[in-house]
Amino acid sequence: MGEIDNRGLAQARLLFLDGSHAKPKFVFHEFSQPDAAAHDYGPHHEGARAALDETDARIGHILRTLESVGCFEDTLFVITT
Repeated sequence: MGEIDNRGLAQARLLFLDGSHAKPKFVFHEFSQPDAAAHDYGPHHEGARAALDETDARIGHILRTLESVGCFEDTLFVITT
C-alpha cells in the first residue's frame, strides 16, 4: 500500500538533493496511505495506526533531508490530516 508514498518521498527528497537546479521555494506533498488505510480498515484499526506510523517515518526522512541541505531552519511546515 505504501509504494506510492515511497515514490513520492523519493521525489520530494530529490527536489532538495539534486544539485542540478535551485532548491524549490514551495513544495506541496500528500501522503495518501493514512487516508487509504483508514478507509480500508476503519479509523481505529491497527492497519490505520501502522499507516500513520509509516507516514511519520516518511516525514522524518524529509525533515532530515532538509536539515542536511541547510533548509530546515528557514522552512515553514504545515502538516494537516
